[in-house]
Amino acid sequence: SINPSNQISTNTIGVSVFGFREEDLEYIIQQFQDIGQVDKIERPLGCENGNFLNIFYTNHVSCQNALNRDGIIFNGHMIGVVPLTK
Repeated sequence: SINPSNQISTNTIGVSVFGFREEDLEYIIQQFQDIGQVDKIERPLGCENGNFLNIFYTNHVSCQNALNRDGIIFNGHMIGVVPLTK
């Protein structure tokens, strides 16, 4: 199968989102839940005060759509989105 360099592998199970402000957390979660069916959302231990979270989707197409939001501006702050693989 063709796998262009900007496509993710089927091993990608979720994304890590970072760079948002704490007060935008609920908004960010809502935006990423709109992309596709979410399996679970985690804030890694020790980063309760940090501004990143891991969002796991039920299929990798949703992961790709989420990754397409890397570098966009939310409420004046650029967010980053990177893949999480199993």
